[in-house]
Amino acid sequence: MKYYFVIITLFFSLIGYAQHQLSGQLITSNGGCVSYGVVELYQGDSLIQRVFTDEQGYFVIKSIVPESYTLYVSSIYFKTAVQTVLVDQDLVLLPLILQDDPQQLEELVIETKQKPITQTDEGILLRVSETRLKNQPDVLSILNYAPNISTTDGIKILESDEILVQVDGKDIRIDKSRIATFLETLNPSIIDEIEIVDRVDGSIEGEKRGIIRITTIQNEGWTGNIRQNTSYNDKWGYSTDASLFYERQKFRVFGNYYHARHKTFAQAKGVLEENIETLHYANTEKSKVNRKSDYLTIGADYQLDENSSFSLLYLFEDDKDDDHQRTVLSTITGPTLASDSLILSRTFFDQVNKMHSSSLSYTSNLDTLGSKFTVAFDFATKKYFNPFAQQNEYQKAQVITREQNTQNAKARNVIYVLNAQWQKKYTNQKTLTLGTRVSWINNKDYFHFVESTQSNWSEEMDFSNNFCLKEYIYSTFANLSLPMAKKSKLTVGIRAEYNYNDFSTSAEKGNNNNFRVLPNLNYNTTFDGSPFYISASQRLSRPSYALFNTTYVKDSPISASRGNDKLKPTDIYSLQMGYRLRNNISLNWRYNYVKNNIVILPSNVKGIVVTNPINAGYRNDLFAFISWPYTIANWWEISTKATGAYLNFKLPDQKFSSLYANLNINNTWHLFRDMELNVDYSYTSAYRVLYTKIKQVSTVNCTVYYPLSPSFSLIFGVNDLFDSLQSRHEYNINDLYSYTDQRYNSRSYFLSIKYNFNRGKEVEEDIRSMEIEEVKGRY
Repeated sequence: MKYYFVIITLFFSLIGYAQHQLSGQLITSNGGCVSYGVVELYQGDSLIQRVFTDEQGYFVIKSIVPESYTLYVSSIYFKTAVQTVLVDQDLVLLPLILQDDPQQLEELVIETKQKPITQTDEGILLRVSETRLKNQPDVLSILNYAPNISTTDGIKILESDEILVQVDGKDIRIDKSRIATFLETLNPSIIDEIEIVDRVDGSIEGEKRGIIRITTIQNEGWTGNIRQNTSYNDKWGYSTDASLFYERQKFRVFGNYYHARHKTFAQAKGVLEENIETLHYANTEKSKVNRKSDYLTIGADYQLDENSSFSLLYLFEDDKDDDHQRTVLSTITGPTLASDSLILSRTFFDQVNKMHSSSLSYTSNLDTLGSKFTVAFDFATKKYFNPFAQQNEYQKAQVITREQNTQNAKARNVIYVLNAQWQKKYTNQKTLTLGTRVSWINNKDYFHFVESTQSNWSEEMDFSNNFCLKEYIYSTFANLSLPMAKKSKLTVGIRAEYNYNDFSTSAEKGNNNNFRVLPNLNYNTTFDGSPFYISASQRLSRPSYALFNTTYVKDSPISASRGNDKLKPTDIYSLQMGYRLRNNISLNWRYNYVKNNIVILPSNVKGIVVTNPINAGYRNDLFAFISWPYTIANWWEISTKATGAYLNFKLPDQKFSSLYANLNINNTWHLFRDMELNVDYSYTSAYRVLYTKIKQVSTVNCTVYYPLSPSFSLIFGVNDLFDSLQSRHEYNINDLYSYTDQRYNSRSYFLSIKYNFNRGKEVEEDIRSMEIEEVKGRY
């Protein structure tokens, strides 16, 4: 059934692409473009389609059957033009010239409908509050519409997961593994727009390769919403979130609270073979967990005067894996054993993450051109608790040995960051930006392993340790933006970063340091009226502080891990290009050359698989991205994204390479009573991440949006309709072969009801002065 559904979805998604389209451009008598002109296609007296020209005067009419038509073109200040066209193939008209029509107007009322997706000089802008994107169930569903982002396997911007999240211009100090969880807590109703930046400049810290900039709504008076969500996947779960905004003259404050409870189940099976001792491990695993999440976000802005303002953002996170239970059965066979062995391991643990993060910034406007000075101070504290108990049974022949151990681990991270930035804008549209950043991070891990054999408890000092790492990063940067020609701009920048790490354990002390100079270049222009860019940059990826800890950590009876205090950052060199065609097809290419890769290598140590991180190998990755939205009819829209890649990773004595493909097709049907039906299909092929092979996976998600009134709305959906989500990994390295297949109880049903209220008016955007010819062209 699943395959028939996928085939039908692909068939109807592609059938529209074979229809004809008519395109052209409107220009004035002196050669200027006519923006937002009205183009109507008639067949006899029947209106077939009506479209508007873009900012460059171009228009595209799609899904036209072969026939003779009449084209009516009109715009204020110009006479209506009429042209007969015969459409029997894709047709591109010569520029249509509109003649001036001077008029005396008593009143001019202009209504525009914003495009939900537009391209910027740095990436993609999603307009949410004034478009249909606000009807999506969550922020991740909104991000799926952006050509440069993927949410299939975590959140990635052009296949990079090193992402900085900003809310109203303030950085969110959150681990990349928790970005998706944080975004799920935000109600789409509070968001005005989201910008996804895939070309960062020198002002962004060297580790980040992309930015998700979220701007919340701006309304005078009181604005808010409440959302209640109920879900089911063998067990019931729920989430509640509420948001409240208040703005009056110079002051604005908002808050968002999210509360969720649900349960998760998973099953896994795997094989591990140690080729040297020819041992064979067959593993089966079952696990369950109760998820408890609470998030609080508070923001405030205060305008001191017309040139200066303060801004504050605070985030609290309390995320818990409560009563996590895991049972693993391992059967070991091999000629070196006197007889087969059996290990039954039961673990009971909690994982508690708590975080307080705040950002305070001051901005001063220096002139009327937009020059400004900004200084910001960020502070965050993170706490992690992992009370852990394990019961193991070893059976060899008829002899059974039992043991117990507890591994009480906790961690604390304190982060201080100071940013200062000066930006000068000139009358010739040049922009110079200078800045500096200082950060200090204090990381502490506490780990105690207590073991019981035959009722005697004792602390195993080889597995117990305290680890402390203090990380200092000093950086400075400069960016220069230069207008090169009409609609062309060059941005060059450089960033210098110095990193010093001081670490210690109960047994030893050490330190290391590194220095990097990170240049970047970004050139934007237009070819034949369509935007084109080319970008080059050098970035880095620092190892997680925990990887410096050389303590031997026993994860299970047959696995353990150890860190490496000699690690250094990974260096990433990128070349990127992009082109957007007139029919909204978006093309992007990215090439990465990566050295000093941080590789987690497994090895066999007396029958135990021990992993250890090292710097090794070179990577050459080439990606191609294509995205195209298509309107088959007024009630049916399709958005398609595809990624293809060649991935190559080379170690001194081994080489790994693979092809990679990802496809995402989103169908939106606009039904009666303003209802919307969304069906999203995603497919990821098998590919390699370094030496690990990951198997293919596909999912189908469905949602129905139904507005009950201007204030109330319902959303019903099914995630992973065919319950097909699974994780399959395989590797063969260092005489170790491993294969694991983990399946999740991923199909879930949810029903969400949302209430919005507004006791004020929306803040109007600034109106900028324009020349009279530009005004005529725009209207």
